[in-house]
Amino acid sequence: MAFTLRAEEANTAERWPWYGEWEQARFAAFSPLVQSLLKRDEADAIRLIENGAKLDDRVTENEIRRMAEPHVKIAYVGGEPKADYPLVILATVADLPRVVAAIGERMPAALAVSDPRGSTALTWAAASGHTEVAKVLLAHGLDPLHIDNDNYTPLSMAVYKKKAEVVRLLIAAISPERYRQVEVAERVWVASYLSDTDTLRELLEAGVPPNYISPQGNTALISAVLDMNLERVQLLLNHGATVDMHRYRGRNIFDIAEANLTKGTEDTKEIYRLIQAAPRTASGWEKPAEAQQMEIFLKIIEGKNP
Repeated sequence: MAFTLRAEEANTAERWPWYGEWEQARFAAFSPLVQSLLKRDEADAIRLIENGAKLDDRVTENEIRRMAEPHVKIAYVGGEPKADYPLVILATVADLPRVVAAIGERMPAALAVSDPRGSTALTWAAASGHTEVAKVLLAHGLDPLHIDNDNYTPLSMAVYKKKAEVVRLLIAAISPERYRQVEVAERVWVASYLSDTDTLRELLEAGVPPNYISPQGNTALISAVLDMNLERVQLLLNHGATVDMHRYRGRNIFDIAEANLTKGTEDTKEIYRLIQAAPRTASGWEKPAEAQQMEIFLKIIEGKNP
């Protein structure tokens, strides 16, 4: 199919992250509201919404992914994907907070509509680091701990993507009574494991407990010691991380800190001193069954009575 852009359309096409004649024709087939979102034309999108444009239109994963990751070329097996992503998610990945707010003002329920994987717009905002959009969605009551079909939550996605500013917003929207839930407490260990000091600080300063033990037996403090990261070790100890004989892959935290002394750096020496000086107290966090079984297995291998 031949398709020629008019001069005024050529400039418009440069503003949306697609390429190719076929996709230009595809763009022309969308509704005016979808076109405005794809062009990131916030003012025009708001005008259309206020004038009664349909809010139940759907787009495909192709549009969402191209908007979220414009440099990633997408190929689909088995033909064109279904148009089953709500407009609020398209507006979210386009980072158009005023458009998201306009959708919420006209149709609040539209903000909570999920994608085919069960993810809400808040998960997409968290993954993209779009703080202003996240603020709008949180103000409309979207849950930072909503679990999608892949067991991700907005909070877990923000931590995985190292979006510390979004993490701060999400944690503030979660009741402190929920901080000991695995969905929250595990984030401290993940942030430390990912060497993300900024996100770790946001979680700890908000009051999330630091002593979650992963199914593998790791903890935030053990990860920090393994990385020989003095800043994270100090941060965790200052926020109540406990030191005990808990073993991870056959070694406790004292063994790890001592082994690091062979590096001969001032940081490893200070970490060793801090770990030795820290009070040895129970964390109050129950070791997962997997971690307990691994400890028993390692003791058997070492010839010790479990």
